Amino acid sequence: MNNPAHDGSNASAETLAMPVAESAPWKHLMFRRRRFLVHRRYQLRVTAVTVGTVFVLLLAMNFALFASNHKSTQTAVQVAPELKSYFAAQDRFQIGLTILGSLAFLAGVFLLGILETHRTAGASFNLCRCLDQLRDGRYSVRVRLRRGDNLREIELALNEMADALQERSHRDAAVLDEMAGRTERIKAEDAAALAHEMRKLAEEKRLLAG
Repeated sequence: MNNPAHDGSNASAETLAMPVAESAPWKHLMFRRRRFLVHRRYQLRVTAVTVGTVFVLLLAMNFALFASNHKSTQTAVQVAPELKSYFAAQDRFQIGLTILGSLAFLAGVFLLGILETHRTAGASFNLCRCLDQLRDGRYSVRVRLRRGDNLREIELALNEMADALQERSHRDAAVLDEMAGRTERIKAEDAAALAHEMRKLAEEKRLLAG
């Protein structure tokens, strides 16, 4: 579901690298690029909201953890003052480890957010491209989302709509061909009947158009 321009660049690269790909197909697969930011603004906004929410929760949890740990250290120092430096070193180690773990967790949330929003943004891009083609009268177009993409229900509904439009278009073309044949051999008494059928077809088109 990548951008067409991006697909074109990939196609040209594949054409130039075809002899190499045939001799070493694993290299071709290894160096294939994939565009994860299909809709940059949407994906970054949703991911930022998710990461921000997780950051606030982690901040509150770490603050409570540090406060509890500090209270425990103060109690231990009162019992064994000679171990104050040891407890201080342990506190610094635990704080550093907790901060590193929190940063790694936030990085993981960010990557997962980009991957998950890509499943929606890429599907949305493909659906919009299909709708544009349907608007231009290309009723043979069909949506083919990737495995794991979201919006699969819309894919099914859109393909069913395209099937109906294509079937109706073929039926209308057959009716027009029949009318053209009748026009070639029309008689005066058949003109009124033919005009009635044409008006009926035109009325059906108006009803479809709303």
